[in-house]
Amino acid sequence: AKHPFKLSLPIDVAVDAFRMEDLKKHAHDYPYFYAGIGTLVDGGGWMMAKFEETVKVQGRDDCMKAEEVEEQLAKGTVALNSAGFFIRPLAVICNALLESLQLPIWLNVYITSEGKTLSAPPHTDKQDVIAVQTQGSKRWRVFAPPPPGDKVAADPYTRGKGQDTMSEEELGEPLIDTVLKPGELLYMPSGFPHTTDTVEAPETSVHLTLGVDTHVWDLNYACMRNSALKRSGENTLLERTFDVNKLAP
Repeated sequence: AKHPFKLSLPIDVAVDAFRMEDLKKHAHDYPYFYAGIGTLVDGGGWMMAKFEETVKVQGRDDCMKAEEVEEQLAKGTVALNSAGFFIRPLAVICNALLESLQLPIWLNVYITSEGKTLSAPPHTDKQDVIAVQTQGSKRWRVFAPPPPGDKVAADPYTRGKGQDTMSEEELGEPLIDTVLKPGELLYMPSGFPHTTDTVEAPETSVHLTLGVDTHVWDLNYACMRNSALKRSGENTLLERTFDVNKLAP
């Protein structure tokens, strides 16, 4: 079984690998409409609001402006989604990991101002996540997945997002409680809840999130089993289970 872990030593090449100075240098390569700002949904969980809804877009080109990122940090964490597809130094990192793992890879950049008591509330992701701190610091707490039976209608890989809420009370004590500093790496398997803050950060926090998209592309044993049973005309449900999609709303 997969378990989260933090590398015991920092990675030299990751120290200062992408800082705010690099954003200023490469912002013109990144389309602003891919960016988002972490936002809490009223009565729900976490979501990424579109960056373009928070800046003036009339009469402008498609390029990100570094000063706009700095202005929006007061509203929450700024995410440069899929930055590895557009910013050359980050594309090199993506390509190296792709060659190593032979699995679909994407890379986001997350930027959070210092002193934030909540950068991202408890949530889960569909991807295996590798977080690499490149500037400042960020506290991470990683928890064991709650039993799926506690909330059978919820997708265990998207808990705490959209209209779903996930509280720390239902998670218990964290498996990992650590502050990532430049060059340090944290691995979290898909489905493991985590939350972040920058209370102790000395400056703006920048970290890279590398996602390994096995579940998104059905590259797992559960999907292989499901596909094989469908092809043979067999029932795909496990014994003593039911289809949650048929639950009454």
